[in-house]
Amino acid sequence: MGFKDCSKYERKANSYKEEIDLLDDRINDLMSIPTNPKTNQHIQELRVKRKTLEKKRVEALDAHILCMESNANDYH
Repeated sequence: MGFKDCSKYERKANSYKEEIDLLDDRINDLMSIPTNPKTNQHIQELRVKRKTLEKKRVEALDAHILCMESNANDYH
C-alpha cells in the first residue's frame, strides 16, 4: 500500500487558521467602536462563522494525524 499525501489536510487546517485570524481581527475591530444592534448582530454572525471554521480546522488536523498514523502503520 502506498503512502498517502497527508499535507493536504495540514494545508487545509492552515487555511482555516488564516481565516480565523482574519475574523478575530474583524471582530476586535468591530468591538472597538461604539456598538449598536446592527453591529452586535454582525459580531455575533462573525463569531458563529469563526466557531464553524474552528471546528473544520480541528477536523482537518484530526484527518492529518490519522493520515500520518496510517502511513506509519503501512510502513511497519
